[in-house]
Amino acid sequence: MGQLIPPSLGNFPETRTPLYLVLTQQDTYSLGKWRNISLGEVSGKTYVLPAPKTGLGIGTHSANLDEARFWQTSSVGDKARMIFGDTLYYAVGGLVGDVLYGDEGLARDSTGYVFGGSNIPKDLSALQYKGMKKRAYSFSFELFAFTNNDFDSITQFCRDMHSYSMPIKTSAGINTPSVFKINIVNSGGKDVTNNWLFQPQPCMMAAFNSSALDYISINANYTSPARVGINMVLTEIEPVVNVDGNVRSVEQSFGTN
Repeated sequence: MGQLIPPSLGNFPETRTPLYLVLTQQDTYSLGKWRNISLGEVSGKTYVLPAPKTGLGIGTHSANLDEARFWQTSSVGDKARMIFGDTLYYAVGGLVGDVLYGDEGLARDSTGYVFGGSNIPKDLSALQYKGMKKRAYSFSFELFAFTNNDFDSITQFCRDMHSYSMPIKTSAGINTPSVFKINIVNSGGKDVTNNWLFQPQPCMMAAFNSSALDYISINANYTSPARVGINMVLTEIEPVVNVDGNVRSVEQSFGTN
């Protein structure tokens, strides 16, 4: 399945778990892109971790939740500015389309947004329903050293994840952070991801926190903590849509303009 973190994971009754979180890391600079990455392209280093302590979580949030809060708490003047500013923006956008593209522009402009017509602007944020925010996955679990060999692997894993969360400096310049693929595997090695998460797409590590829970050392050298608490948040690179019951990125489904 990949590299066990720690190496004793699953090899003793005390370290066994019914589920494992598998993270596959891929450098984006080797892919030569940071958008429109398919799951099949994420095939780098694989880490096998214990099941999250607080459960397997996914957040799918609607941007219009923020809008609803705005309408509940903002002043009349702010609301008016939002309405007229939004309308003016898309009216002007439609007129520019008419000028630049002539009859073709008339056929596909966004002025229908202003007048309540059937035309839908390609910018999804212009819809009354503001679209979906990117899905986020939150995992919390504990890594503990059961044998002397576990210390170094736990420490190296934490260093790796902190590093993968950062932009990469190469001879060609600054590149985007690593991309990850998420899988859930049972104790028999079977992939059961879709039993817990709805078809997760390639993600970036939006947040990673590692905290020493104590400094008890089983080999008495006190160089590394025996127990480390891990909290991570991975966010999908692109907004996704439901296509006949399957998750696809907006890029994959509609292409670029």
